[in-house]
Amino acid sequence: MRWLHILYFFFCIQFIHAQVITSSTNPTVGTELHQAGCIGFDTNMVKQSGVNQAWDFKNLKPNGINITTRYEDAKTSTYGNLFPEANLLQKTTNQSDAYLMVDNSGMHLIGGILEMPISPNGYIAAKFTPVISFFDLPMQMGNKGNATTSFYYNIPKEIIPDSLLNSIPFQIDSFRLRLDVNRHFNCTGNGIIHLPKKDYPVVQVEFSLKPSQNFEVKVPIFGWIDVSQFVDLDQFGQFFPTTEGYYFFSPDHIGPVAVFNRTPEASTLDLALISSDAIAGTHPDLEKITINTYPNPVDNFLNIDVKDKNFNSYIIIDAKGSVVRRENKKVEKIDFSMYQLGAYYLYLYDDDKITGFSRFIKI
Repeated sequence: MRWLHILYFFFCIQFIHAQVITSSTNPTVGTELHQAGCIGFDTNMVKQSGVNQAWDFKNLKPNGINITTRYEDAKTSTYGNLFPEANLLQKTTNQSDAYLMVDNSGMHLIGGILEMPISPNGYIAAKFTPVISFFDLPMQMGNKGNATTSFYYNIPKEIIPDSLLNSIPFQIDSFRLRLDVNRHFNCTGNGIIHLPKKDYPVVQVEFSLKPSQNFEVKVPIFGWIDVSQFVDLDQFGQFFPTTEGYYFFSPDHIGPVAVFNRTPEASTLDLALISSDAIAGTHPDLEKITINTYPNPVDNFLNIDVKDKNFNSYIIIDAKGSVVRRENKKVEKIDFSMYQLGAYYLYLYDDDKITGFSRFIKI
């Protein structure tokens, strides 16, 4: 019996030390969250996992990216009738609107709206089958999950190019864009995260959301057929981009206190999104490494002033925090003619150390 008491005592100790994220972290109507993009963090520190950890990120440097998320009443929103199960509308800077069902079990993604100016209605709605759970509750050490779900955008015939219609030797009833999303999460650590302005008790969650996109047509007898090889899928945009990395959740904060995004192709951590409550607006070290890029705004070629700057690689991040370009070499000019309009951020690296930084705009 003695060993049973020892096991019970050990279990109680582990439970006491494990932060449990409950429904108090859910947003409600009127919630507004602000995140600041940051660079200069220790990637080994991010990956550190286990019980009673201390993650030290007091030297984070803001890079100018600012993301605002607002939560509104889904029932009274423009497209609320399309998602009757939803009770919150999530509106995030530079992202498509998301309809959520939030309750004591967590925050669940019901569907979303893809803005399509060429569509007869100006939008295309998608409903998830089954829904994707953004955050499951309670969240604590040992929670994990892996599931695939799908959603479909019904595409109006009016926006289908004639070249596609003429290439399919069948009578077509309808069209849809299908997105399969594999969602994985694993709660691997708990402890305290130290940020520039504030410390939080947290649990650490490694996550990934990886979509694959297909275009399908429905024909009599045969049903739905994938014709993706005939379609330029980029013309439809993408409601759900590939994303992976680490969340840090706290019972003292709505949503993640910190997110460290990882580039899937390179498996490297490139950007942190930190609650604005926990980080200063400026950092003197960032000014020391700021370099000149021109012309700014840029149309075709971006020139980099590399005087007195040693670097052997660089990355470019867009205003949403996604890495759009990466090269392991030193350059003085970058062809930027094929990129979309908007704000971008350039980082020069000498191995793992950031030696140069610049903000610029593409027109």
